[in-house]
Amino acid sequence: MKMENYDLLLPIGERRHMCAALKDACPVPAHIFNYLGGISLDIVYDSLLTGFKDFLLKENLVVINEGDNKHYFVKDNMLDVRISHLFKTRLAPMDSIDKYYPILQYLMRKTRNKIIHSQSILCLHATQTFSYSVDEFIYWSEKIRKIFPSKKIDFVFFSYNDAETSYHSIYSKNGITIYQIARLPINECNWNDMYYWGNMPVLRMAVKDIFKCEN
Repeated sequence: MKMENYDLLLPIGERRHMCAALKDACPVPAHIFNYLGGISLDIVYDSLLTGFKDFLLKENLVVINEGDNKHYFVKDNMLDVRISHLFKTRLAPMDSIDKYYPILQYLMRKTRNKIIHSQSILCLHATQTFSYSVDEFIYWSEKIRKIFPSKKIDFVFFSYNDAETSYHSIYSKNGITIYQIARLPINECNWNDMYYWGNMPVLRMAVKDIFKCEN
């Protein structure tokens, strides 16, 4: 798989670890999904279908905690989607949402425009909280493709699995590739650390292998 075959590499969740792993292989511009967690494929589909209209509405946002102490951990109460690394803690919670919400709107517009102006797109999704069968991955891929019938859209999915020790491809056909990737045992995980719960060393290896990166 070659990056140059695509106008746009688009990480679509489930959490920001997909974006982090992809950045090791190729610099990617900031997208709305870089800042979100808990993104199921049905939410991805709905957001793309509407062009992010009525997505992450300001009135649905609540501060959960102080996150990394620099940015609040914010949640959309309607979608159960989490937002990190955007709303700064130097302001009171609601003041921070008021001040930085326009950045969230800008990121949604930017992502929408990138998609509109791209003819070939590779979507990458690393699911962990949610569980999908091969048939379900294919189902959501085809639904997303129908939103943009004139575009070439391929997909790479990473599905965490307790029995896996590293990673390997379990499906590759018609522009849809699915990998199983090792999930760290819960007693070895620090759920506050993306590099543990995302098993970043293995995810990075898988991404680099896909694009045949040397470094």
